[in-house]
Order: sequence, then C-alpha cells, then structure tokens
Amino acid sequence: MAYFEDLSRYTYHHWESYRLGRKNVGWLGEGHEFRTGKPTEELLNRLWTYCKISVTQMRGVHDCEFCKSEDLPLAERNNEKLLLGTSEIRVFSTQGEIYAAPTLIYHYVSVHHYEPPDEFVRALTEGPQPESREYFDRLKESMTAAVFGVAATAQNAPAGDPVAKPGTRHELDITSDSAPGWLPSTSQDQQVLVRTNDYFSALDQQQYQRAYAMMTEANRNLLSLAQFIRQNQEFHERSGPLVQRNILRITWTKDPAAAPFPGVYAAVDVAARFANVDRHCGYVVLYQGPSGGEFEVMREESNFIDNATAKAIERQQSGAFLDRSWAKLAANCPNYGATASPPSQP
Repeated sequence: MAYFEDLSRYTYHHWESYRLGRKNVGWLGEGHEFRTGKPTEELLNRLWTYCKISVTQMRGVHDCEFCKSEDLPLAERNNEKLLLGTSEIRVFSTQGEIYAAPTLIYHYVSVHHYEPPDEFVRALTEGPQPESREYFDRLKESMTAAVFGVAATAQNAPAGDPVAKPGTRHELDITSDSAPGWLPSTSQDQQVLVRTNDYFSALDQQQYQRAYAMMTEANRNLLSLAQFIRQNQEFHERSGPLVQRNILRITWTKDPAAAPFPGVYAAVDVAARFANVDRHCGYVVLYQGPSGGEFEVMREESNFIDNATAKAIERQQSGAFLDRSWAKLAANCPNYGATASPPSQP
C-alpha cells in the first residue's frame, strides 16, 4: 500500500486531491516509523464503526506490510467481520477538515498499536458519527464536491452543467434508440460511478438496508426488503468477502421507447472475484428521472459459479466442460468477454 505521512495533503485519488482540507491518516508502510500506544476500547469501537461505512472501493486488497501474511486482512469485532484493505474511510472534524484513512487503520491500531494524530482522534469523537444523517450529508457533499470540483465547459453539455476538460472523458457508449444527439454530461457520468461504488460497497459491507434504499420505487415494489436481505445474505455466505471488482463498461440511453419510464439509463457492466467465487459477472442499471436528481438502481443481475461448484464440475466432468458452462452463463453479461474467465485446472 502507498505510504503517506500523517496529516499530509491527501492525493491518493486525483479526483479528490484538488480540494484543500483533506489530510492523510494511517497510510503506513514498511520502513517508515510511526507513533505507538496501547489503544482504548473506545478508539477501537469508533474506528470499527467508521470502517463499516467505507468509500472509494478498490479493485483489489492491500495487505498489511508488517504481518507478512498471505491471508486476507479480515477483522472481527462484536461478532461482526470486515474485510479490510479494500477501501477507505472519511472522518470529519468540527472545523471542516476531512481525514482520509485506509480501512486497514483498524488493523494498524488494534494489532500494531499505531497511535493516530490527536486531531484525528478528536474528530472521531467530536465530529458527525457514522450512520447519523449529518455524517451521510457531509459524506455526500464531500464526495460530490470532489467529483465535480474540476469542472469546465464542453460543447456537447447543457449550459451551466459541469463537465470535464476536453480529453479527460472516457469513450461513451450510447444505444441506437437513445434520444438523437443526446450525450451524458460529466456530472451524470461521475454520479453513476459514485452511485455504483456506493451501492456495491453497501452490499460488500452487508449494509443491505442502505443498498435497498438506493433502488427505485418500482424495483422495491417488486422485491421486499426481507427478500432483498435474504438473497444477499445467502450470496455472501457462499461468496465470502470481495477480492476485486472491475467496471467493464457503461452504456447510456435517454428516453428509449421500450423503457418503462422516460429518463436517463446507465447500464454498468461489472466483473468481480470473491474469496469463494472466481467466476462472477453482472450489471446494474441506474435510472435518473426527467427532472434530474440522484441515480437509482433500476435493475441488477449477477451470474456466477462458486469455487466449490467449479471443482465439483471439474472432478465429475472436465475442465473443458467447466469452461463451456461458464462461457454459456457469462453470455448473459454484456461486455464480459471470454478473456475475463479464469482458466480451469488441467
């Protein structure tokens, strides 16, 4: 993991680094000394609570450089388990400063007795607490400001709508039945990325009620909260914690004739790997109404073969049969591609 000196300016994610007041905390690395002290239970409890509401989900796992272990950095507290090293936390002070720390900070404090800066500890106690409305409002404001802060004007965007400077946007995929001449603004592009990250982060952290609240009303009418929780709990028990997730492609459309409602749709294709699932792909469809506002999850689909099932198929059939089975299943995932499939064992 990258090393940054405590209280130095946060620069790990360039789309947040422009904003003053963001400080690094807990980015430890081998060969760099750090202050130590025995942690209190209050400190550990507060850090754990923050780690349960993580942001900037990464595409892999950062291991502790001091432990030299090949095991995933799993932590347990109060009968709860968290996979650390895949995301970050944000802590807000009463003076307006924002502290960015990797979720591994809990491990560093509990196992290696890393002692965070005093001002960070004060912010943990005095600032808005996770799961409070104030905290989520601050988190939303900070992430939105970071995404849109480097806005400029582009020819294809509506007047006054923030978009990136020329050359900074990725290739856009628009369906043929989309409104003629329409293109998503960079604000919509970034909103979709943030919402996708938030939704999957909530699922990964087993915050199912929070993920459910991100769904459209039409989607919630088809699937009760109890059903949603049960489905995702069953999957989590089979999959284990997330190891890596990649966004493969985003396909856009506006006011398509076949859609249930007018508005903007973004289909986000993803591929993932979990501790017990090497073969996983799917997509989420996000929807924004004609009047704008936040994107919501209109639909989600996942296709996977867990590793235990894959081994059984290889043992009872063959590796080639497993590859064909997965290729057939993965055909339901647009833009997944055969190269994304892990090779079977000979």
